Amino acid sequence: MRLPTVVLHLLFAAIIAALPIKYDTKKNVIFLVSDGLGQTGITAARQFKQTRDNLTNEEALLFLENYQVGSVRTKSASQLITDSAAAGTAFAAGHKTYNGAISVDADGKPIGTFYEGAKLKNYKTGIVSTTFVQDATICTPNTHVKTRRSLDLVAEQQLGYGHPLGQVIDIVIGGGRQNLHGSEQTQYGTKGTRKDGVDLIAKAQEDGWTYIGNRSDFDSYNLGNEAVPKLPLLGIFGESSLPYEIDRNPEEVPSLRETALLALNTLIEATEDQDEGFVLLLEGARIDHAGHANDPVTHARDTIEFDETFKAVIDRVSSLDTETIVVSTSDHETGGYGLGIGDVYDYYPENLLNATISTEQAVKLLDAYEGDDKPSYLKNEILANQLKLTNVTDDEINQLIESDQTQVDIATIISNQAGVGWNTVAHSALDVPIFAWANTKEAYNEILANLGSSVENTEIPRFFAKFIGVDLDEVTEKIQEIKTEPDN
Repeated sequence: MRLPTVVLHLLFAAIIAALPIKYDTKKNVIFLVSDGLGQTGITAARQFKQTRDNLTNEEALLFLENYQVGSVRTKSASQLITDSAAAGTAFAAGHKTYNGAISVDADGKPIGTFYEGAKLKNYKTGIVSTTFVQDATICTPNTHVKTRRSLDLVAEQQLGYGHPLGQVIDIVIGGGRQNLHGSEQTQYGTKGTRKDGVDLIAKAQEDGWTYIGNRSDFDSYNLGNEAVPKLPLLGIFGESSLPYEIDRNPEEVPSLRETALLALNTLIEATEDQDEGFVLLLEGARIDHAGHANDPVTHARDTIEFDETFKAVIDRVSSLDTETIVVSTSDHETGGYGLGIGDVYDYYPENLLNATISTEQAVKLLDAYEGDDKPSYLKNEILANQLKLTNVTDDEINQLIESDQTQVDIATIISNQAGVGWNTVAHSALDVPIFAWANTKEAYNEILANLGSSVENTEIPRFFAKFIGVDLDEVTEKIQEIKTEPDN
């Protein structure tokens, strides 16, 4: 029996709808990593924000919470608890590897990344972080070393030196100036740490990079709203990690939201007249550091800044005609964070609101003190005046001064007064949430089909690669000659 034409058309439409979408138009991929942030940290930040700003339950929701689509499993090839290097490699290359490895496989052989594949297809690329740009998560897009400690080699490869593909990343923004020059160069304010003494900042500028190294130069671009820097762009705003949000001087150091917007606007402008879009990695790195320090105030403040960055990114790209996806997750959870301790149902986020510095800054102030009454200085100036801790005993003060982990011990006092607890000063094996947004229904449905459940961290870049048509195996073949170990 011959089926009516209308039925055939309906059947054909159903078959087409069931097929995977073919991606053959211009694409943008934005990937945000909230380093060390787990579900508890999201809850804690929401309740911090709600208490501070006197918000309703709905008003207090983090922007991220409106976009949760699933969860991510984080173990590495070597351990159930991953480090940031192995997790970053999973996010960049779609492979599990051992802790400490940067975009090499379990045998130490280089593996191609989604970002390198994007560059081969003429996409523009960028990375932005609040830590030093040679650190484990943010460096994985185009560096390949057997150990994350090879910072000098990472710094070279990141700028395209010694890389088989040359310059892969068009925008590099964060901290880490000390890893870009030697101890003999004094023009950057402090001594560098490069063993070879090479000034990579000067070399990059000679090779055409635009360098931004201070707030004034950064502000001259007005976040890219009026003018954008010439690519490639190197923006370095600190010797190592950038300050926590609670400690950041906005007159000196731009925020994650600000650096993200400059990078985003620059990439939008750079790809306006080409057939290919861009890929951008944004990392809120210092959430992880606050977790290692067990510092609940600093953790909440950096998480809220990350959330505001996520919102700013979506606000900016929501009007683009180019198909754009935004995905956000964490490389792991840090601290084994819990809200509520002991055998009572007590939790007091209001006790976290008034601190004006991080515990990291508190220890810096204590170490810099040159007076003759350190106990009084710690008790009255640092704990009472800055951290708003007024019921610390003299015995506790003396223990803090004698401790070899003063920062964590101060954080423990803060945590106890708020009724929050931590299981570790390292990472945990907890799954982490994943959030996503797209400006087309088709792309969002593909996100849900590929990432909308419990997924391995390796599945994220593999989806990105499929989205823009990158063959990761082909990329791997092209980078086999890269040096994975320093000469000495």
